[in-house]
Amino acid sequence: MSTWRDTLLGDEIELAYGKALPAHSRRPGKYGVYGSNGLVGEHDESLIDGPGIVVGRKGSVGALAFAREPFWPIDTTYYVVNQGDQNWRYLYYLLGNCGLTGLNSHSAVPGLNREDVYSIAVQMPPREIQDGIARVLDCVSDAIELERLALHNAQDLLRAAADKLFTTGLRDEPVKETALGLLPESWSVAKFADVREWLQYGTSVHCTLDELRYPVLRIPNIEPGRVNPAELKYADLSERDAARYLLKPGDVLFIRTNGVLERLGACAIYQEEPANALFASYLIRARLSDLADPRYVSYFYGSPAGTALVAGRATPAADGKYNLNTGTIDGLPLPLPPSREEQEEIVSVCEAIDHKIDLHRKRLGVLEELLAVMTRQMVFAELSLDALDLSVLPTPDVPLKETV
Repeated sequence: MSTWRDTLLGDEIELAYGKALPAHSRRPGKYGVYGSNGLVGEHDESLIDGPGIVVGRKGSVGALAFAREPFWPIDTTYYVVNQGDQNWRYLYYLLGNCGLTGLNSHSAVPGLNREDVYSIAVQMPPREIQDGIARVLDCVSDAIELERLALHNAQDLLRAAADKLFTTGLRDEPVKETALGLLPESWSVAKFADVREWLQYGTSVHCTLDELRYPVLRIPNIEPGRVNPAELKYADLSERDAARYLLKPGDVLFIRTNGVLERLGACAIYQEEPANALFASYLIRARLSDLADPRYVSYFYGSPAGTALVAGRATPAADGKYNLNTGTIDGLPLPLPPSREEQEEIVSVCEAIDHKIDLHRKRLGVLEELLAVMTRQMVFAELSLDALDLSVLPTPDVPLKETV
């Protein structure tokens, strides 16, 4: 720690203004164009040699993006000028832990004031320590990118599998043309009304963050196929009033109003968590008959074909949102195998892929948390490189100094 020096960011970097490059002026090319939200396009010319760091100046104030190759930062951004022989990746991790996103100015047009950034006190290690820290953190960052790619691929696989399963099934039947396109010969096209016992709007009771008697599921709690019990709100009703909205395992919850068409009609299956849950008025609860497996219904309406069906029947509202009602949901077509057994076979395939998606999502969360903790500890010298065996890390093809 004694080799680290006290300094200000303004003595180590300069934030230079990007240059306007409207979308209509960009030409296809190999150079990334960066805005406050990161990569926004490409161009056949670069403005700045890479590597470099882009900092959101307006819009996503303080957001960071790293460009390894020559790039073009537009006029809503700053780009970092390295005032010394600092490791670019170390600077990126350091800036990410300096609270830049909280430095939004209070002018008529909010933005990031350079002087506020320059006044931030930091401790800067020697270059060799910067190199080591960057190497460690880059290994975790690379693992995060691989996990994101695996998650994306698994999600693509589920979409492709659903498209196949809800078109040809699993039993190699001949197919026939129907109102929903190709389906196996033994399948029928039902209406949702044919497979449900009843539909119901949720409660409009006032909810609070205080942990009262009944958790109330809202739009944020509805994810494809599942209930996310995070960030719950609660309500206190009499037992008689609560009984009308008390969920049971197997209930299907539809989102009935949203500003994003792809979210409209998204449905989750309530299992048993959270216990004694109610559902809010922006949701519609369906209880199904024995004709349809709730999981099968959820996977179909969450598939590309099912999402398109729901979006095509949505009613636009004056507030820019789209709405569904119970009549619209009742009229939704549903491809229906002749037996619950066949539905369950399809569900088993989708659930196997969903398990992989869930696993990748959890791994990604752990890695992102690990990177955040390690970054803070290492750039603030709370965790020394001396405590780590860097020999176990992948060896760069060229010396670290030449890669930054």
